[in-house]
Amino acid sequence: MAKNPQPMQLNREVRSNIVRQNMGTPRSRMGRFTMSEFKRRMRVLNEKQCTTAAQVQAVLREMVNLSERATRDGIVMILIEAFQQLQHGTPVDTGRAQAAWLITGNDGALGFVPGKKEASYAPQAPNPSELAQASVIYVLNNVEYILALNAGWSKKQPAGFIDDFLLRVKTELKTLAQEISAVQ
Repeated sequence: MAKNPQPMQLNREVRSNIVRQNMGTPRSRMGRFTMSEFKRRMRVLNEKQCTTAAQVQAVLREMVNLSERATRDGIVMILIEAFQQLQHGTPVDTGRAQAAWLITGNDGALGFVPGKKEASYAPQAPNPSELAQASVIYVLNNVEYILALNAGWSKKQPAGFIDDFLLRVKTELKTLAQEISAVQ
């Protein structure tokens, strides 16, 4: 059974990669705007007095673009944060199951599975710019025993770490949708 989702935090490596790619920081930054800057800009656009159809169209286009960018960037941030917690919450014996987690917008990578007898396994790092451009974002783990681990097979980690991930993402996406839809 899934527990209540814990607040998400990025590790330093992923946070610095995101900041370097101008994607912002968790929750407070969305793309090039903070949520308060996004709200302020939307308020200014809402109050703008337009005298021509072209001005109305330009304002509406900017509002749509701002909303789309804020939503996309927010979704990517939520997924990266939750993905990182999912990776770290995966039980580790050899490290293969943890290294098999992949978050990608590339459907060509859907068959990814680390080899069985590699000397060491390194967890996959998310690529925020790739995810921001993707029309579909996949989160997957193709090791044959991942569902058994999630069911509690390992004594190192309680059961339900995948369920926790899904609940965390659902909760955070709902919050994001409420924040963005409340902007006037």
